[in-house]
Amino acid sequence: DEVVKAAEAALLLEQAASAGFRVALDPGGKSSDSEELAGLLTQWERQGIGTVCFLIGGHLGLHRSVLDRAEQALSLSRLTFTHEMTRLILLEQLYRACTIKAGHKYHK
Repeated sequence: DEVVKAAEAALLLEQAASAGFRVALDPGGKSSDSEELAGLLTQWERQGIGTVCFLIGGHLGLHRSVLDRAEQALSLSRLTFTHEMTRLILLEQLYRACTIKAGHKYHK
């Protein structure tokens, strides 16, 4: 398991090397609601962070090296989702956060 996670980590970190800010999606990360996520996006913008890369692990989760290299760890849920479902949930949450930032009422 650790060998597989380490190999995945190497590829993931290579792809995220140029990102201005790396966010590991991990069940042990900070849980946020939609308003808090909108606040994080605003905070990152104010800090001048241009590129945020969300790191999603495989079925075994993220290797410790990915968590160590990420600037922040967030949890979408304590449940386990497929990689594809995680991307969809993340995209929907980012959309909600952006609608909150824009002052729309969609998020509820």
